[in-house]
Amino acid sequence: MKRQFYQEAVLSIMGIPVFAGNRFALKSNKFIKTIKTLFLAFFFIFSVWSSTAQIWSEDFTYPDGTTVGTGNKWTISGSPTGSRYFEVRSNSFRGNNLDAEYSWLSESINISGYTAVSISIDAGEIGIMEGSDYILFQYRLNGGSWITFASEYDDFGSGTYTVSGLSGSTLEIRVIFRNSSTAETHWIDNVTVTDGLIYCTSYGNTSYQTSVTLVDFNTINNSSGKPSGYSD
Repeated sequence: MKRQFYQEAVLSIMGIPVFAGNRFALKSNKFIKTIKTLFLAFFFIFSVWSSTAQIWSEDFTYPDGTTVGTGNKWTISGSPTGSRYFEVRSNSFRGNNLDAEYSWLSESINISGYTAVSISIDAGEIGIMEGSDYILFQYRLNGGSWITFASEYDDFGSGTYTVSGLSGSTLEIRVIFRNSSTAETHWIDNVTVTDGLIYCTSYGNTSYQTSVTLVDFNTINNSSGKPSGYSD
């Protein structure tokens, strides 16, 4: 026995063009299998995806001359004098003519509950460096020892420096600068801490039915649907 079913609602949800008055006369078991497949595909595509969660970031959007981040988000070591500077300039953090080691230090960042934490830092140079000029990228977990995950000596241009797979309770980041001339500048920007786990995230009501819920048959005209399916 054949039955007529309105498929407009289902097809609209799946992004298939629908025209008013279109009907499809199908046997109920075939229709049920089709709708079940469509709903499973829909549920999978929109409920599961790879996601990167941002835990902490700094892009140095501060006035020139800033040496402490808002709320002590980051601080520095040392106080340059004379023509030297170690501060925000042109929305990046820069060190010029330092003649000693100076450090940029993040606050203690809470990474509890994350198991695949990554650090990313953009950095570069301005001028011509020598072998005694360098920049070091470091982190430490849970207040432990500092670990250098990247470094650049002499001329290097610019790049993005990263480390991944970190876990713990707290994370701190330190960047050490050293250069020795008014014509030599190191800079950093876009410091980010992210977690790269795979998340299964859903929004709204993700329950679904795998049975017929919209039916126009004989005396039944279920135009608004129902939460459970009809059976033969």
